[in-house]
Amino acid sequence: AETCSTVPPDVHLIVTAGTGLSSTTAERLANTVANGTPLVALAPDPALVHALGLTVGNSVEDAHLTVTDLTHWEHSDLPLLCPDHTARPITGGQTAAKLCTAENPTVGAGIVTLSLGKGRAWIYGYDLCQTIATLRHGTGRLDHPEPEKDAWTGPRALYSFWELAAKLPQDIPIAD
Repeated sequence: AETCSTVPPDVHLIVTAGTGLSSTTAERLANTVANGTPLVALAPDPALVHALGLTVGNSVEDAHLTVTDLTHWEHSDLPLLCPDHTARPITGGQTAAKLCTAENPTVGAGIVTLSLGKGRAWIYGYDLCQTIATLRHGTGRLDHPEPEKDAWTGPRALYSFWELAAKLPQDIPIAD
């Protein structure tokens, strides 16, 4: 993304995840959205959040999302879990899912939609990849467990996660 000055015409959607964008690249992405290319940002980079005119708060421990404004959402108030410190409330845009905790029914927006020029952006105030890894594997850790301390069971042990992981770079979670 850092070397891209314009989006090729055959790109129909941009997805970003996490941090590492310069303010220049974030501005380019915001301009791309304004020109009509949709954007989905998962655990968005602070520069991108700023370029889109939003703000993101501090992390919230063991939160969950409740979808509030999606046409045809068929799961009513079924919460989507955001375990550990994977969620950060967003200010700005239109709330699509509110972020909640056991103690507080509304911490802020967990997912927002934003119209910008000709385009639209969906900003997820939580780390979807970390959430999947944590919920699927019991922990988001990517390091190999120590047999003396970590008696790991579940999918990693049952389905030979570590055999597969040894063949792949361990910089992303392996989850379904």
